[in-house]
Amino acid sequence: MKQYRKLLAGIFAGGVLISGIGAGIGCVEFFSLDYAGERTVGETEMTVMEGEMSFTPPSDGGTVDVYMDYGQPYLNLVWDDSVPENTLHYSIEYNKKRVAPEAWQEDAETLGFYFPYINYDEVRDVMEFRDIILGDLKEHKIGSYRQKDIESIDLYLNPKDREEIEIW
Repeated sequence: MKQYRKLLAGIFAGGVLISGIGAGIGCVEFFSLDYAGERTVGETEMTVMEGEMSFTPPSDGGTVDVYMDYGQPYLNLVWDDSVPENTLHYSIEYNKKRVAPEAWQEDAETLGFYFPYINYDEVRDVMEFRDIILGDLKEHKIGSYRQKDIESIDLYLNPKDREEIEIW
């Protein structure tokens, strides 16, 4: 029985030693990685969609609602005196290989933008990410990986309309 205890204690100690060596090697490899920068994955063909929509502020003192779908982080709101009052000019830079933006207007007080995906294949996207990440790791680099859908959404409004507009 004592022999088994010594054998098990030796196996345990050996396992702890080997685990410690593996963790040390993993830490050294991780901390030796360089940053590869931002990397774009997938097909990219950027284009611009421009247009304008008219709106009517509610007579009860409410606001005109502008819905942005998931485009809010890309929004650049520009207050420009050259834009006529009660008019929204827009310019959307997007990847036409991945999204097809649509401007819509429900009524005079509700308008917005929708960005449906086109040509969306999750398996293809995962494989492209995998290939780029593994290639960077072979070169001892790691980066920020993203797919470009929307680059920017510029909304131009007259400063006099500031109180009547609410972005959602």
